Amino acid sequence: MSEMFFEFVNEYYLDPIRQDSGYNPVNTLTWAIIFVIAIWLLYEHFFRKYKVKIDRDFTRSLLGWIIFGALLRIVRDLGLTTSPFLVTPSIYVVVFAVSFATLLVALRLKNVKKVKLASTWGLCGYVLSAVAVAAIFSAAESLNVTAFLFIYLIWLAWFFVVLLAKRYFAGKFFTFWNISAIMAHLLDAAGTFVSMTYYGFTEKHVLGRVMIEFLETNDIFLINGSGSWIMFALKLAVIPLALWAIDKYSENELEKKYLKMIIIILGLGIGIRNSFLLLTCS
Repeated sequence: MSEMFFEFVNEYYLDPIRQDSGYNPVNTLTWAIIFVIAIWLLYEHFFRKYKVKIDRDFTRSLLGWIIFGALLRIVRDLGLTTSPFLVTPSIYVVVFAVSFATLLVALRLKNVKKVKLASTWGLCGYVLSAVAVAAIFSAAESLNVTAFLFIYLIWLAWFFVVLLAKRYFAGKFFTFWNISAIMAHLLDAAGTFVSMTYYGFTEKHVLGRVMIEFLETNDIFLINGSGSWIMFALKLAVIPLALWAIDKYSENELEKKYLKMIIIILGLGIGIRNSFLLLTCS
């Protein structure tokens, strides 16, 4: 019995981390449950309990840490280290632990010395990001600037589409937070589309992989033999619905901003990672 248990753990949890082989239905569900519990605990016992403001100072500072987390993953992709701690889900724990510890110190300085988070917590995130960029550029044999720019041109095109939607569909939905969350995930979709359609990469997430394989198996609206365009449709179906639900059912503004911040982190982090991975792959 114990042997079967360890085989199960190795096959569905440990081997995907050791081999960086991606996700399967079992570990996806497990990580999702743990993640939901973790974000709930963080909200209830930190943001809500201590009334931490998610304002412009906070979000500007957070961006540096999102970039750092994404670039740290590239350090692992380039083979600068083989540490399993820089593979999902471990990397989320590592980056969170470092950033949260730094945030606690920064909040203390803010409350006692009136020092803005951007001058402490944010600065640390951007400095670490700069160090990661230097390490990546020094290790990369060449830079695929064309692919990198292609991703962001597609992303920019989608940004104009979202702005047109805001103009012609008046209402309270197209707020700064909602547009930011949608655009964060469209960057993820753009990176996936370019890397799979033109550079032979594969999708590691279960839902996206199943949908792409279905299109390719049935030869449905393929671009250059790939069905990765479906990632745009998936993002535009799921993310606005999630944002609408948050706006409708969340109890207060702090909770709304917190949940949308989580959505932005997930999309933007993966999007930045995808684009820089393609940049460093010749």
